[in-house]
Amino acid sequence: MTRFSVILPTRDRPELFRQALGSVLAQSDAEFNIVVVNDGSDPTHAAAYGAIEAESDGRMQFLELAHRSRGHGPSYALNTGAAHACGDYLCFLDDDDLWTDPYHLSRAARAIALAGDLDLYLADQEAWSDGAIQPPPIWIEDLLAHVPDLLPPDQSGCHAVTPDELLRANGFCHLNTLIVRRALFMELGGLDESLRYESDRDFYLRAIDRASTIRYAPFRVARHHVPVAARAANVSTMVSTAEKRLCQLRLLDKQILSARWPEIRQYAWMHKAYTLQKLADELAGAGLCRTAARYAREALAVRPSAGWLAMTMLYGARSLVSGFRSNKD
Repeated sequence: MTRFSVILPTRDRPELFRQALGSVLAQSDAEFNIVVVNDGSDPTHAAAYGAIEAESDGRMQFLELAHRSRGHGPSYALNTGAAHACGDYLCFLDDDDLWTDPYHLSRAARAIALAGDLDLYLADQEAWSDGAIQPPPIWIEDLLAHVPDLLPPDQSGCHAVTPDELLRANGFCHLNTLIVRRALFMELGGLDESLRYESDRDFYLRAIDRASTIRYAPFRVARHHVPVAARAANVSTMVSTAEKRLCQLRLLDKQILSARWPEIRQYAWMHKAYTLQKLADELAGAGLCRTAARYAREALAVRPSAGWLAMTMLYGARSLVSGFRSNKD
Protein backbone atom coordinates (compact mmCIF):
# COMPACT_ATOMS: atom_id res chain seq x y z
CA MET A 1 0.00 0.00 0.00
CA THR A 2 1.17 3.52 -0.79
CA ARG A 3 2.37 5.31 2.32
CA PHE A 4 1.87 9.05 2.65
CA SER A 5 3.60 11.55 4.91
CA VAL A 6 1.52 14.65 5.63
CA ILE A 7 3.60 17.73 6.46
CA LEU A 8 1.66 20.14 8.67
CA PRO A 9 3.51 23.35 9.65
CA THR A 10 2.07 25.59 12.34
CA ARG A 11 2.89 28.82 14.15
CA ASP A 12 0.97 30.63 16.90
CA ARG A 13 -2.39 29.07 15.94
CA PRO A 14 -2.97 26.02 18.15
CA GLU A 15 -6.76 26.00 17.88
CA LEU A 16 -6.80 26.30 14.09
CA PHE A 17 -4.01 23.73 13.97
CA ARG A 18 -6.12 21.32 16.02
CA GLN A 19 -8.90 21.54 13.41
CA ALA A 20 -6.48 21.06 10.51
CA LEU A 21 -4.94 18.07 12.26
CA GLY A 22 -8.38 16.58 12.86
CA SER A 23 -9.20 16.81 9.16
CA VAL A 24 -6.07 14.78 8.36
CA LEU A 25 -6.81 12.18 11.03
CA ALA A 26 -10.28 11.77 9.48
CA GLN A 27 -8.76 10.25 6.32
CA SER A 28 -10.11 6.76 5.65
CA ASP A 29 -8.64 3.67 3.98
CA ALA A 30 -5.14 5.12 3.63
CA GLU A 31 -1.78 4.53 5.28
CA PHE A 32 -0.17 7.76 6.45
CA ASN A 33 1.87 9.46 9.11
CA ILE A 34 1.91 13.14 10.07
CA VAL A 35 4.97 15.34 10.57
CA VAL A 36 4.07 18.47 12.54
CA VAL A 37 6.56 21.34 12.32
CA ASN A 38 6.06 24.04 14.95
CA ASP A 39 7.80 27.05 13.42
CA GLY A 40 8.96 28.69 16.64
CA SER A 41 5.58 29.61 18.10
CA ASP A 42 5.46 32.15 20.90
CA PRO A 43 5.98 30.51 24.32
CA THR A 44 2.47 31.61 25.35
CA HIS A 45 1.12 28.85 23.06
CA ALA A 46 3.35 26.12 24.47
CA ALA A 47 0.70 24.64 26.76
CA ALA A 48 -1.92 24.46 24.00
CA TYR A 49 0.46 22.78 21.58
CA GLY A 50 1.71 20.48 24.34
CA ALA A 51 -1.84 19.32 25.05
CA ILE A 52 -2.38 18.45 21.39
CA GLU A 53 0.89 16.51 21.27
CA ALA A 54 -0.03 14.64 24.44
CA GLU A 55 -3.25 13.46 22.78
CA SER A 56 -1.46 12.25 19.62
CA ASP A 57 -1.04 8.66 18.52
CA GLY A 58 1.88 6.79 16.97
CA ARG A 59 1.24 8.21 13.50
CA MET A 60 2.41 11.68 14.52
CA GLN A 61 5.86 13.21 14.88
CA PHE A 62 6.34 16.69 16.36
CA LEU A 63 9.29 18.89 15.42
CA GLU A 64 10.02 22.17 17.22
CA LEU A 65 11.97 24.99 15.53
CA ALA A 66 13.67 27.74 17.51
CA HIS A 67 11.60 30.87 18.13
CA ARG A 68 12.15 33.77 15.73
CA SER A 69 10.16 36.97 15.48
CA ARG A 70 8.95 36.21 11.92
CA GLY A 71 9.45 32.48 11.99
CA HIS A 72 11.69 30.57 9.62
CA GLY A 73 9.17 30.81 6.81
CA PRO A 74 6.80 28.22 5.32
CA SER A 75 9.38 26.83 2.87
CA TYR A 76 11.90 26.12 5.61
CA ALA A 77 9.24 24.51 7.79
CA LEU A 78 7.95 22.32 4.97
CA ASN A 79 11.45 21.29 3.91
CA THR A 80 12.26 20.39 7.51
CA GLY A 81 9.14 18.23 7.69
CA ALA A 82 9.96 16.55 4.38
CA ALA A 83 13.47 15.75 5.61
CA HIS A 84 11.93 13.79 8.49
CA ALA A 85 9.21 12.12 6.41
CA CYS A 86 9.20 8.37 5.78
CA GLY A 87 6.35 8.07 3.27
CA ASP A 88 6.72 7.34 -0.42
CA TYR A 89 4.64 10.45 -1.15
CA LEU A 90 4.47 13.86 0.53
CA CYS A 91 1.28 15.83 1.21
CA PHE A 92 0.92 19.28 2.76
CA LEU A 93 -1.70 21.23 4.69
CA ASP A 94 -1.63 24.76 6.11
CA ASP A 95 -2.55 24.99 9.77
CA ASP A 96 -5.49 27.33 9.07
CA ASP A 97 -6.96 25.14 6.31
CA LEU A 98 -8.82 21.83 6.21
CA TRP A 99 -9.07 18.67 4.17
CA THR A 100 -12.79 18.20 3.52
CA ASP A 101 -12.78 14.87 1.70
CA PRO A 102 -12.06 11.87 3.96
CA TYR A 103 -11.18 9.81 0.88
CA HIS A 104 -8.61 12.23 -0.52
CA LEU A 105 -5.63 10.00 0.29
CA SER A 106 -7.34 6.73 -0.58
CA ARG A 107 -8.30 8.10 -4.02
CA ALA A 108 -4.73 9.29 -4.53
CA ALA A 109 -3.43 5.83 -3.55
CA ARG A 110 -5.69 4.25 -6.15
CA ALA A 111 -4.53 6.70 -8.84
CA ILE A 112 -0.91 5.92 -7.96
CA ALA A 113 -1.56 2.17 -8.21
CA LEU A 114 -3.30 2.55 -11.57
CA ALA A 115 -0.49 4.74 -12.97
CA GLY A 116 2.20 2.38 -11.78
CA ASP A 117 4.77 5.11 -11.19
CA LEU A 118 3.20 8.52 -10.48
CA ASP A 119 5.24 11.64 -9.76
CA LEU A 120 2.54 14.22 -9.11
CA TYR A 121 -1.12 14.15 -8.07
CA LEU A 122 -3.17 17.38 -8.22
CA ALA A 123 -6.66 18.11 -6.91
CA ASP A 124 -8.88 21.14 -6.22
CA GLN A 125 -10.13 23.03 -3.18
CA GLU A 126 -12.61 25.72 -2.18
CA ALA A 127 -11.52 29.21 -1.20
CA TRP A 128 -13.19 30.92 1.75
CA SER A 129 -12.80 34.50 2.97
CA ASP A 130 -14.40 35.82 6.17
CA GLY A 131 -16.81 32.89 6.27
CA ALA A 132 -17.98 33.10 2.65
CA ILE A 133 -17.01 30.87 -0.26
CA GLN A 134 -15.23 32.67 -3.10
CA PRO A 135 -16.32 32.08 -6.70
CA PRO A 136 -14.02 29.93 -8.84
CA PRO A 137 -11.81 29.65 -10.76
CA ILE A 138 -8.86 30.39 -8.51
CA TRP A 139 -6.53 27.42 -8.95
CA ILE A 140 -6.90 24.69 -11.61
CA GLU A 141 -10.59 23.89 -11.20
CA ASP A 142 -11.29 25.29 -14.69
CA LEU A 143 -8.87 22.90 -16.38
CA LEU A 144 -11.57 20.70 -17.91
CA ALA A 145 -13.27 23.76 -19.39
CA HIS A 146 -10.05 24.97 -21.01
CA VAL A 147 -8.90 21.52 -22.15
CA PRO A 148 -12.07 19.62 -23.15
CA ASP A 149 -10.05 16.99 -25.01
CA LEU A 150 -8.21 15.64 -21.95
CA LEU A 151 -7.74 11.90 -21.91
CA PRO A 152 -10.72 10.11 -20.29
CA PRO A 153 -10.43 9.59 -16.52
CA ASP A 154 -9.08 6.34 -15.15
CA GLN A 155 -10.97 4.14 -12.69
CA SER A 156 -10.11 6.54 -9.84
CA GLY A 157 -11.68 9.46 -11.75
CA CYS A 158 -8.30 11.08 -12.49
CA HIS A 159 -6.95 12.40 -15.78
CA ALA A 160 -3.44 12.08 -17.17
CA VAL A 161 -2.21 15.62 -17.88
CA THR A 162 0.83 17.40 -19.29
CA PRO A 163 2.42 20.71 -18.25
CA ASP A 164 1.11 22.34 -21.43
CA GLU A 165 -2.44 21.37 -20.51
CA LEU A 166 -2.09 22.43 -16.87
CA LEU A 167 -0.86 25.89 -17.86
CA ARG A 168 -4.15 26.56 -19.66
CA ALA A 169 -5.94 26.65 -16.29
CA ASN A 170 -6.51 29.94 -14.51
CA GLY A 171 -3.97 29.35 -11.75
CA PHE A 172 -1.76 26.72 -10.13
CA CYS A 173 -2.42 23.85 -7.76
CA HIS A 174 -2.21 24.86 -4.09
CA LEU A 175 0.06 22.79 -1.84
CA ASN A 176 -2.97 21.74 0.21
CA THR A 177 -4.10 19.54 -2.69
CA LEU A 178 -0.75 18.57 -4.24
CA ILE A 179 0.85 15.19 -3.59
CA VAL A 180 4.40 14.60 -4.81
CA ARG A 181 6.62 11.55 -4.88
CA ARG A 182 9.18 12.10 -2.13
CA ALA A 183 12.08 11.22 -4.42
CA LEU A 184 11.03 13.96 -6.87
CA PHE A 185 10.63 16.48 -4.04
CA MET A 186 14.19 15.77 -2.94
CA GLU A 187 15.48 15.88 -6.52
CA LEU A 188 13.96 19.36 -6.89
CA GLY A 189 15.57 20.50 -3.64
CA GLY A 190 12.19 21.06 -2.00
CA LEU A 191 10.75 24.54 -1.74
CA ASP A 192 12.85 27.66 -2.34
CA GLU A 193 13.57 29.02 1.15
CA SER A 194 14.62 32.41 -0.24
CA LEU A 195 11.02 33.10 -1.32
CA ARG A 196 8.77 34.47 1.42
CA TYR A 197 5.84 34.63 -1.00
CA GLU A 198 4.46 32.22 -3.64
CA SER A 199 7.03 29.54 -2.92
CA ASP A 200 4.15 27.12 -3.59
CA ARG A 201 3.70 28.49 -7.12
CA ASP A 202 7.44 28.22 -7.67
CA PHE A 203 7.43 24.59 -6.55
CA TYR A 204 4.38 23.78 -8.69
CA LEU A 205 6.06 25.08 -11.85
CA ARG A 206 9.30 23.24 -11.12
CA ALA A 207 7.42 20.04 -10.26
CA ILE A 208 5.25 19.91 -13.39
CA ASP A 209 8.37 20.69 -15.45
CA ARG A 210 10.27 17.66 -14.09
CA ALA A 211 7.45 15.17 -13.42
CA SER A 212 7.23 12.22 -15.79
CA THR A 213 3.64 11.29 -14.90
CA ILE A 214 0.95 13.63 -13.57
CA ARG A 215 -2.66 12.96 -12.64
CA TYR A 216 -5.37 15.57 -12.13
CA ALA A 217 -8.25 14.71 -9.79
CA PRO A 218 -11.20 17.05 -10.54
CA PHE A 219 -12.46 16.89 -6.95
CA ARG A 220 -12.57 19.53 -4.24
CA VAL A 221 -10.78 17.94 -1.33
CA ALA A 222 -9.84 20.93 0.85
CA ARG A 223 -10.94 24.32 2.15
CA HIS A 224 -8.45 27.17 1.95
CA HIS A 225 -8.97 30.28 4.06
CA VAL A 226 -7.79 33.27 2.03
CA PRO A 227 -5.58 35.65 4.06
CA VAL A 228 -7.32 38.91 4.96
CA ALA A 229 -5.10 41.87 4.10
CA ALA A 230 -6.05 43.76 7.26
CA ARG A 231 -4.51 41.01 9.40
CA ALA A 232 -0.85 40.14 9.79
CA ALA A 233 -1.11 36.57 11.05
CA ASN A 234 0.30 34.90 7.94
CA VAL A 235 3.12 35.27 5.45
CA SER A 236 0.91 36.60 2.64
CA THR A 237 -0.21 39.62 4.66
CA MET A 238 3.15 40.24 6.34
CA VAL A 239 5.05 40.76 3.09
CA SER A 240 4.61 44.14 1.40
CA THR A 241 3.13 44.43 -2.09
CA ALA A 242 6.48 45.39 -3.66
CA GLU A 243 8.25 42.49 -1.95
CA LYS A 244 5.58 40.13 -3.26
CA ARG A 245 6.15 41.34 -6.83
CA LEU A 246 9.90 40.88 -6.45
CA CYS A 247 9.35 37.31 -5.24
CA GLN A 248 7.14 36.69 -8.27
CA LEU A 249 9.81 38.07 -10.60
CA ARG A 250 12.44 35.83 -9.05
CA LEU A 251 10.40 32.66 -9.46
CA LEU A 252 9.49 33.55 -13.05
CA ASP A 253 13.12 34.28 -13.95
CA LYS A 254 14.04 30.84 -12.61
CA GLN A 255 11.60 29.23 -15.04
CA ILE A 256 12.79 31.36 -17.97
CA LEU A 257 16.34 30.17 -17.32
CA SER A 258 15.86 26.53 -16.37
CA ALA A 259 12.48 25.07 -17.41
CA ARG A 260 12.65 22.10 -19.75
CA TRP A 261 9.21 22.63 -21.28
CA PRO A 262 9.04 25.57 -23.72
CA GLU A 263 5.42 26.14 -22.65
CA ILE A 264 6.59 26.83 -19.10
CA ARG A 265 9.22 29.28 -20.31
CA GLN A 266 6.58 31.03 -22.44
CA TYR A 267 4.23 31.15 -19.42
CA ALA A 268 7.02 32.70 -17.33
CA TRP A 269 7.78 35.39 -19.95
CA MET A 270 4.11 36.35 -20.20
CA HIS A 271 3.63 36.53 -16.44
CA LYS A 272 6.89 38.41 -15.97
CA ALA A 273 5.64 41.19 -18.26
CA TYR A 274 2.36 41.33 -16.33
CA THR A 275 4.15 41.40 -12.97
CA LEU A 276 6.48 44.19 -14.07
CA GLN A 277 3.51 46.22 -15.29
CA LYS A 278 1.67 45.75 -11.99
CA LEU A 279 4.78 46.71 -10.04
CA ALA A 280 5.21 49.86 -12.13
CA ASP A 281 1.54 50.78 -11.59
CA GLU A 282 1.79 50.23 -7.84
CA LEU A 283 5.01 52.20 -7.50
CA ALA A 284 3.52 55.07 -9.50
CA GLY A 285 0.47 55.02 -7.26
CA ALA A 286 2.79 55.33 -4.26
CA GLY A 287 4.48 58.36 -5.81
CA LEU A 288 7.75 56.57 -6.60
CA CYS A 289 7.84 57.89 -10.16
CA ARG A 290 11.46 57.24 -11.06
CA THR A 291 11.37 53.63 -9.91
CA ALA A 292 8.02 53.12 -11.61
CA ALA A 293 9.48 54.40 -14.88
CA ARG A 294 12.38 51.96 -14.66
CA TYR A 295 10.12 48.95 -14.17
CA ALA A 296 7.79 50.22 -16.89
CA ARG A 297 10.68 50.24 -19.36
CA GLU A 298 11.66 46.73 -18.34
CA ALA A 299 8.08 45.53 -18.86
CA LEU A 300 8.04 47.12 -22.30
CA ALA A 301 11.26 45.31 -23.22
CA VAL A 302 9.84 41.96 -22.09
CA ARG A 303 6.53 42.32 -23.92
CA PRO A 304 6.23 45.32 -26.26
CA SER A 305 2.77 46.74 -26.97
CA ALA A 306 1.37 50.07 -28.10
CA GLY A 307 -0.70 50.42 -24.95
CA TRP A 308 2.20 49.78 -22.60
CA LEU A 309 4.46 52.06 -24.65
CA ALA A 310 2.03 54.87 -23.88
CA MET A 311 2.10 54.02 -20.15
CA THR A 312 5.90 53.87 -20.18
CA MET A 313 6.06 57.32 -21.75
CA LEU A 314 3.58 58.62 -19.17
CA TYR A 315 5.60 57.24 -16.25
CA GLY A 316 8.79 58.60 -17.84
CA ALA A 317 7.22 62.06 -18.06
CA ARG A 318 6.11 61.89 -14.44
CA SER A 319 9.63 60.87 -13.47
CA LEU A 320 11.08 63.90 -15.23
CA VAL A 321 8.57 66.24 -13.56
CA SER A 322 9.32 64.67 -10.19
CA GLY A 323 13.05 65.08 -10.71
CA PHE A 324 12.62 68.69 -11.79
CA ARG A 325 10.60 69.51 -8.68
CA SER A 326 13.15 67.81 -6.44
CA ASN A 327 16.00 69.83 -7.98
CA LYS A 328 13.98 73.03 -7.70
CA ASP A 329 13.34 72.44 -4.02
